[in-house]
Amino acid sequence: MASAPVALAQSATTVYRCDGPDGTPLYQNAPGKGCRQLDLPPINSVPAAKLPVGSGSGGKSARVSDSQQRGRDSDRRRILEKELAKEQSRLDALKQEYNDGSPERLGDERNYQKYLDRVDRLKDEVAQAAQNVSSIRREIDSLP
Repeated sequence: MASAPVALAQSATTVYRCDGPDGTPLYQNAPGKGCRQLDLPPINSVPAAKLPVGSGSGGKSARVSDSQQRGRDSDRRRILEKELAKEQSRLDALKQEYNDGSPERLGDERNYQKYLDRVDRLKDEVAQAAQNVSSIRREIDSLP
């Protein structure tokens, strides 16, 4: 069993040089008409060097005080609440424009397909905005 990989590795290194139809050299691993075997040095595989396992910065990580962490958390909550309000207003505007799947036709939408394309785009935008709102709410709920 152990000799099978060695035999495969040795057979895989046999390369033949043949003359192509237009005279260009053609290299292949099977002999053919007008081919000659190339004598190539054996393929040596060297294992990759192992990287040293470090602890990142090498020292103790700096801990912040509880009051600093609470301040950071409140800043984060405030920022997320602003994002939530902005995304919620965007969702409301998109829902109003979407009008339950039948938005008003615009002047340049004489072509019905153009109208349907806009309806599909609005539907996708409403779904994306709703997903964004739920993601932001989930993140706010996970805050301490």
